[in-house]
Amino acid sequence: MSTFAALGVASCCILPMTLMIFGVGGSWMAVFARTAAWAPLFIAVAASMTALAWGIAWRRHQVRRLIPTLAILTAMTLLAWGIWANEMAINDLLISWM
Repeated sequence: MSTFAALGVASCCILPMTLMIFGVGGSWMAVFARTAAWAPLFIAVAASMTALAWGIAWRRHQVRRLIPTLAILTAMTLLAWGIWANEMAINDLLISWM
């Protein structure tokens, strides 16, 4: 359960940037601007839930079965941290491509 919750929380920060990279933008993207200030909190919650999911899987001896899901979840959380930390550089790069 916590795996899916963490996946949802992590995707809230990655999804808007991914859509913009692929050219899907517009005025509806302004909806995400209000949540930008909360991004570090959302990513921290995602990281906490990711660690919790790993811990629960480890304790229940189901890590081997859940490795693909947990690996994707961990990668998305790390990607969210990377995008948040390098947002200005990413924006400058995207603007230079225009």
